[in-house]
Amino acid sequence: MVKTRVMLKTVFTLTALLAIVPLFAQAKHKPARMTDEQTILALDDKWSQTAGAHDLKGTIAFYADDAVLLFPNAVTITNKKDFAPAWAPLTAATSTVSWKATKVEVARSHDIAYSYGTYQLTMKDAHGKTIADHGKFLEIWKKRHGKWICVVDTFNTDLP
Repeated sequence: MVKTRVMLKTVFTLTALLAIVPLFAQAKHKPARMTDEQTILALDDKWSQTAGAHDLKGTIAFYADDAVLLFPNAVTITNKKDFAPAWAPLTAATSTVSWKATKVEVARSHDIAYSYGTYQLTMKDAHGKTIADHGKFLEIWKKRHGKWICVVDTFNTDLP
């Protein structure tokens, strides 16, 4: 009887410990993921400010060399050298552009993440008429050589 009680206590204690161990493992990774999320949010804010300051070259610098642009009503752009014509109208002196990430999710591997949020844009069309737009965006980020860089970027309008 005593031996059975000791055995049950031992089994119960081991089971409880095994149940708790994964919680500590998750807690260890959570701060790193939170730091990565904060880093991406800060990068995205800086990127938006750079584009809003009409800095075409600086805006494109946030992309990896092998990044992909999936802009609406346009062909897929897979060569960073071709990003300038796509971004030029958005960063022109007569345009305003800004965006704000509302969600960042980092993989447990800490080397890939996505972010999404909303954007606002005004620009002039070919006839000089002001066009106002707003919508949502999605970005995929990869950590390369210890730094986060955008590898896929797309957005689409909320307007009909």
